[in-house]
Amino acid sequence: MSFDFSRRSLMKGICSTAALSAAAVLPSGATEYKGPHGPGMPQEGPDTPKICAPVDSREITTESMRRIKQLGVDNVLMGGPKMPWQEADLQAIVDKLKTGGLKAGNMMIAGFNNCIYGRAGEARDKEIEDFKSSVRAAGKVGLPVVEYNWYAHRAIEGYYLEEGRGEQG
Repeated sequence: MSFDFSRRSLMKGICSTAALSAAAVLPSGATEYKGPHGPGMPQEGPDTPKICAPVDSREITTESMRRIKQLGVDNVLMGGPKMPWQEADLQAIVDKLKTGGLKAGNMMIAGFNNCIYGRAGEARDKEIEDFKSSVRAAGKVGLPVVEYNWYAHRAIEGYYLEEGRGEQG
């Protein structure tokens, strides 16, 4: 009697068992996968998450758009213009991206430090109104995500001296 047992045959058996087990637990009515097979990822659809790549909104060039498309990415994320955003400015960005076959998937908004730091007054109230009008402008051009960060420890924006705090003289 000849018994030929190898790591390869063990792995084949384990993988076959796992595949059969997975097939056995599919919910009733489940259908076979109809997406693309082979190398690469399944295509994005209306109900799938969107993969984005960063692009500098001040430097949208033919070359930068081509690099992103070569990665197989159709959506970009970027920082937005200064608040308040104007519909025409956002539309210009969206249109420029379209020339490279890209879509703006996410744009970061900033410029509301008086709100973040809880300062009272007209400056804070203006920031709130600018923020609201910026989000409206983003909606009008079809921007799906407006990203913002609401934290006070922004190392990139520096630190501020508050007179009278922490025994400062």
